[in-house]
Amino acid sequence: MYNKNNPNYKLYLAGILSENQYYEMLEDKKKIFVLVGPPAVGKSTWIKSTFQKDDPYIINRDAIVEEVASQMGMTYDDMFSAPPKDSTIGTEDEKYGTVVDSPSFMTWQPLSYSNILDANKLINDKLNDKIKNAATSGRDIVVDMTNMTANARKQALKSISGKEEMFHKVAVVFPFHGAEHIVKKMAFKRSQEIKSQGGSKTIPPEVLDRMMNSFQEIAPEEGFDEVVEMDNRQKLKELLGEN
Repeated sequence: MYNKNNPNYKLYLAGILSENQYYEMLEDKKKIFVLVGPPAVGKSTWIKSTFQKDDPYIINRDAIVEEVASQMGMTYDDMFSAPPKDSTIGTEDEKYGTVVDSPSFMTWQPLSYSNILDANKLINDKLNDKIKNAATSGRDIVVDMTNMTANARKQALKSISGKEEMFHKVAVVFPFHGAEHIVKKMAFKRSQEIKSQGGSKTIPPEVLDRMMNSFQEIAPEEGFDEVVEMDNRQKLKELLGEN
């Protein structure tokens, strides 16, 4: 694929590079794949099938949440626990800590638990470290998060900040429109499977709705060299027995 922002493309236009040389240089580049789609649409399955022999550098906040939760003797769902609405500042909870004012950016929740805030700070620190070390890992990068908005995808590409020309930037889009109910059913099915194994990872339907409603189509100015569509809607229906 031609990319007018690639300096090698200018060399191709000038006749310094042949078409074959231009594409060979693209092939020599490492790739960054920014996955775009809500939970339960097949992103993890795509990673496994795409990188059967390779070991990509995966940036996944959920994996870090699981890691930190385990360290603190909690579950994934615990990381999103909030005090009851009638709670008062200073109230102690044996597991979650002290009830405190939420940070100003948490406009959706006036009060929080101190241990949960500490855990989320650790999660964000670990995520930032993961992002910081991505471009120098020597591997293809996969940003395995929902990346539903242009701003989220901009943040994803910050993992190669200053080294953009070393990477071929690919957005992998998982369509879901018209199958929103299927996505919610699949998310519920997976949460039940995790629960049966002693875990806990629940994504409420209203959260999924909010995610899907926030989706923004990928625009050329976002800077991707390639946009690939992976349509799993029919496959998800079949997995749920809804042909």
